[in-house]
Amino acid sequence: MIHLRQIRAFLRTPLGRFALFLLLFFIIVNGGVFKKKPQEKSEIVEREGATVATHSRFVHPISPPSSKQTTPPPSLEHVEPRRNVSAGTGLSAPVIPRSPPSPIPMAIFDAADSLPAPTRPQQYLPFGRLIRCELINTVDTSNMLTPIIGLVTDDVWQEGALIVPAGTEVHGIASNQPERERIGTNNHWMLVFHDGRELGISGMALDHAPIPDENRWEISDGSAGLRGNIIPSDRYAETKAVSAAMLAAAADGLIENVQFYGQYGGTTIRRIPGWRTALAAGIERGAQLISQRLLEKGDPFFVRVPAGTTFYLYVTQTVDLQQATIAGSKALVPSEHSLHLPASPKS
Repeated sequence: MIHLRQIRAFLRTPLGRFALFLLLFFIIVNGGVFKKKPQEKSEIVEREGATVATHSRFVHPISPPSSKQTTPPPSLEHVEPRRNVSAGTGLSAPVIPRSPPSPIPMAIFDAADSLPAPTRPQQYLPFGRLIRCELINTVDTSNMLTPIIGLVTDDVWQEGALIVPAGTEVHGIASNQPERERIGTNNHWMLVFHDGRELGISGMALDHAPIPDENRWEISDGSAGLRGNIIPSDRYAETKAVSAAMLAAAADGLIENVQFYGQYGGTTIRRIPGWRTALAAGIERGAQLISQRLLEKGDPFFVRVPAGTTFYLYVTQTVDLQQATIAGSKALVPSEHSLHLPASPKS
């Protein structure tokens, strides 16, 4: 037989300690499993026999499902409504079940059937055509919106139909910000036909620069804007500025100065007081101010396009003659197509 002393000696060895650890671990694990099984079994029994819920009460007991059951399930009419118990009063208020929201009404239709099919116009001018015109009024750059009035010089045809006859009036607005010797134009133009019909179109003016007596054009032909001449606002402005600068220098020479030498080699220049010095200083200051104002003038030049200048009207839309009507400018939106001129001030 194994004595108690031998068992103690075995447990003190590393192997004995490991065996003791395994034995304790086995006891703890099996003990937890054995304790959970009866509790789970009791819970299952309670669930099978339960017929009353915490917040709802059923009149008929619920039997476990069976394949041979033929009785229908209880209807919702036998179910009592759920009640909320308020704290402290013990009274319960019925909870009204919420009905699902009604669907949002939607109108679904096929838009393809309601839209009319695009029709091809009978008389039209495609996008990007050039209409050659001649200016009949002189255009100058200024702060005012100068009108551009021209006449079509050549007939414009499309597929054997005369679209824009020669002599048709074109009306536009000049830009007040010239670029070099060019005057820009507004994008909205108005065509006035011989019979009084009006048609608003979008386009821009391009330079027409043919070489006389030759079937060639200059390199600037087709460039943007109306080409004109640069004219100085005051042709004698530079002469006046130079004369004022010379007068200022001459007045500075009339001022009498005296030079003093210091004890340590320094020099000091002082003006001799008197009427002659004061008059010369005043003339010098006035001449400098005049010269500065002449040179810093904001608009020393402006651009002028004389009447008779030819140009192209580059069309940036399809011109449909069916849209040309009598008094057609009334139907246009003023901010987009109407040609507005500033009202003259009342005297």
